[in-house]
Amino acid sequence: MKYLIFFIVAVFGVPMMASMAAKSEKVRGGVLTFVIASTAMANQIKINFVSTESYRGPERGFELNLTDLGAWALIIALLMQHQKRIKWLPYNSLPLAGLFLCALISSASAPQMLYASFALFKMVRAFLLYWAVVNTLRSGVSRESLWRGFLMIGMYVTYLALKQKYLHHIYRVPGPFDHSNTVPLFLNLVMPVLLIWGLCDAKMPPKRAALSIATALGMVFSVLITYSRAGLALSVGAIVFALIISNIRAKSGRVVGVSIGVFIALCVGGVLTAKSIQDRVKNAPESSEEARHEFNFAAQKMITDHPLGVGLNNFSYVLTKEGRYNSHITVMADEEQAGVCHHIYLLTAAELGYGGIAFFSLILLRWAWHALVFALKTKGLDGLLLFGLFLGFVTLHISGLLEWVLRITPVTFLCTICSAVAAGLCDVILLEKSAKAKSKTKPTQQILSTGVVLNPSTITGQPAWAY
Repeated sequence: MKYLIFFIVAVFGVPMMASMAAKSEKVRGGVLTFVIASTAMANQIKINFVSTESYRGPERGFELNLTDLGAWALIIALLMQHQKRIKWLPYNSLPLAGLFLCALISSASAPQMLYASFALFKMVRAFLLYWAVVNTLRSGVSRESLWRGFLMIGMYVTYLALKQKYLHHIYRVPGPFDHSNTVPLFLNLVMPVLLIWGLCDAKMPPKRAALSIATALGMVFSVLITYSRAGLALSVGAIVFALIISNIRAKSGRVVGVSIGVFIALCVGGVLTAKSIQDRVKNAPESSEEARHEFNFAAQKMITDHPLGVGLNNFSYVLTKEGRYNSHITVMADEEQAGVCHHIYLLTAAELGYGGIAFFSLILLRWAWHALVFALKTKGLDGLLLFGLFLGFVTLHISGLLEWVLRITPVTFLCTICSAVAAGLCDVILLEKSAKAKSKTKPTQQILSTGVVLNPSTITGQPAWAY
């Protein structure tokens, strides 16, 4: 039944969404909201082709989910009606091509090419998603479509976390994912954006602003009840920096008052949960840390032995099969299959080699740097939102030193969307500046050529008082 429903949506729903989105900015924004929100349900509503669920690596089949369908609809809509606004090679496209080339080279000699092909397929899906979101923003959609998508993510995951904690009495809640450690990396990407949006958007109605702030705090609480120590520390750090930048760049009575309230809520929450957090820190199993070190050591040996990598998505297979890399493992020695290195940078280097890790690091740094530079140069809400996205990137990259969760599809896709939103907003900012500059020069050109002062509204469609 699941496959039938997915097939019907793909065959009939995608063309319908595309045709409507091509003609209507409002519908296009609604599809964008759907694409963002669907990442939180990526594990629940998906189909797998040639699935190998017994494999312990990140990719276990050729997968498609609702996010893919929404991205296809946006791409078709853009190609139908908005080709003039399309940027065929969005920001970071060339480094992404370099990373894909390194993945192809490593996959060509991978011991299990099928496993590598699973990950190559997802890389293509992620780029299509990135391209769709960047160009949808360039085509013109309301910023509110982004806010709605991020809000739905926060509300849905918070609802699941509270339900799992207080109804099912789960100690470390996993939310909509397979493991609790995924929740912090996923939520921390967008939590600072929602908080800043609720604090600093003077045009947002008070009820929506309160909902945005409350959802951001609910996301922090959801991270807390995963009892991820690093995740919680990064959540609190992101909130503190978000409050600081909001008070520096958009100081008002509301911003100051709400900031004080949020700070008090954090302090009260910290006091109430201090004992649980201390117990988690004291009682965290030493075997988990030891296994992490053993896997990281194996990854370092693979990097030394294979400058081009052991093959995309092949780390677990190589670690399981080759004694040179698993002879030192004691903690997980009884496992039939080895797991994954809990360090995204070492994992990437082991699978893709030196070139792969160079491109991977460059891509992540360029997205974060691009957002930060425009955040510092841009006044108003857009600049603040870009700073929120930058904070989300920072939490993700630091988490990568402890986890490989970026490879999990919902996190991969949400990171891709946030990167696309940052790149798209920067493009829109430049387009708007260019349009303003052109509209200001036209009246001057008319005066110089004719000696007659024309009403600016007859030239640009803008009222005379705007000049």
